[in-house]
Amino acid sequence: MFEHTQQVLKPLRDWNYAIPRCSYEDWYITMTLYEKYGKKNILDIGSFTGANTVYFAYLAKMKGNTVHSIDNWSQAHKAGVSVKRARQLFYSYLDLLEVRDYVVLKEKEVEDINDDDLKDVDFIFHDILHVRTEGIIDLIKRVKSKTIFILDDVDRDTRYLNDIIHHRNVKEFHRTQRRSYMTIFASEDDEFVVEELSKADAQRKTVI
Repeated sequence: MFEHTQQVLKPLRDWNYAIPRCSYEDWYITMTLYEKYGKKNILDIGSFTGANTVYFAYLAKMKGNTVHSIDNWSQAHKAGVSVKRARQLFYSYLDLLEVRDYVVLKEKEVEDINDDDLKDVDFIFHDILHVRTEGIIDLIKRVKSKTIFILDDVDRDTRYLNDIIHHRNVKEFHRTQRRSYMTIFASEDDEFVVEELSKADAQRKTVI
């Protein structure tokens, strides 16, 4: 297991069993992919509580990078939580690891993501819920350089997923029940290795 994932992020994740909702396997794969291959900033789309953002932010801090978090607070409204309280929750997680300064929160619609949001980004984590497939493909078309692209919650909405993974600039290199792991503009020589977990670790789940 990678140094920062093992020493700092795993203990926090073990303590915080309620979130994120993903399996231990998906959490581990996602974090180690950025720790191993990410050289630039992260675009975190659909951050809501910051449950994933806090881990990204710590790794970004170690690399001298920034997490650009996008959210329109639709999930907060659905949960009956005010935007003010949702912001407080978001920042409270970042403060656990003192990484608030490494995150830029942008309150906007996914469709309003622009070239500035994608500047100096080589890792995109995208929650697929409540997003049109056409919107995801439009986003992929705006990516101009080699990028790891992870779609979360693909098990909840599998419509048109093949249209995404078969886009001419996209290559899916791993799939779990919940997430699709892809690259955009990767060459034939690029290899993105998914680290193997022990059988026991791979079967660990969060309680939610």
